Amino acid sequence: MFALIKGVVQNRLLLINIASLFLMSINKLAEKLFKQIGSSIISGMSEYVALFEEYERNWSWFRENYEELVKKFDGEFVAIYEQKIVDHDKELSNLMERIREKYPERNVFIDFVSREKLMLILKAA
Repeated sequence: MFALIKGVVQNRLLLINIASLFLMSINKLAEKLFKQIGSSIISGMSEYVALFEEYERNWSWFRENYEELVKKFDGEFVAIYEQKIVDHDKELSNLMERIREKYPERNVFIDFVSREKLMLILKAA
């Protein structure tokens, strides 16, 4: 009977060891998967952060240089890339077409320059 109990205990220990090894393998796999997914999420987020930062730099440059821009480009849309005017036009569609050709993957800031203050009037439906 003692041998039977010993055999049962050994079998249970074997099952416990197998289960432990299985859980350790799953944990290692989960850690590896998390590192891969986590790093791709982080790299994706860093791309968005970089785009946002570039947009913010261009927007700040636009605001800081607005008076000079009004003198040169009053009534026009301006395209700004890396804090420099890269193109301008009175027609947004023409400007956008040229920008897409020259800067297909780039973050180009476009805004309208006007001496007059613009106001939007929204009508409730």
